[in-house]
Amino acid sequence: MNLNSIKVLAKAWFDGLQKSEQRAVLLLGTFLLMVVGYLAIWVPAAEWQKEAVQDRQRHLETLTMMKETEGQARRLAQGAVLEMGGSLLSVVSTAAQEQGLNPNRLQPEGEDTVSLWFDEVPFAEVMRLLEKAAQIPGLQIQQLVIDRSDKPGTVRARVVISRS
Repeated sequence: MNLNSIKVLAKAWFDGLQKSEQRAVLLLGTFLLMVVGYLAIWVPAAEWQKEAVQDRQRHLETLTMMKETEGQARRLAQGAVLEMGGSLLSVVSTAAQEQGLNPNRLQPEGEDTVSLWFDEVPFAEVMRLLEKAAQIPGLQIQQLVIDRSDKPGTVRARVVISRS
């Protein structure tokens, strides 16, 4: 059966009804169309609007918090840059010690560059040190040489860090 034959059958059935039955079918069809429209269009739109209002409120709260703490964040960032005014050697040494690493050799190379050598240290610890150094404003990793060592999971590394 195709769509046209179904349409012809439905029209024949509808025309065969009495006038009061036709009105009842039309009212029922209108009611069902309204229910489907409500469930398919209105309810999802209302949910979307409710979620949008909640998202807006959450973003507004985040923006307010960011504006309130902007000065503090700027002071902390400025403090970190001022902290770099100290010896690069001490900054790098402190960062390594905070990671639990003691370089076998720590050598300044001019005012703005430091070389660190590590023997048989866990690879993950070296990576954490590099991540920490990258987070300190004004520091750059200039050179990195990593060789595997005889013990599994450990490496020999040379890291050259400079102040930009």
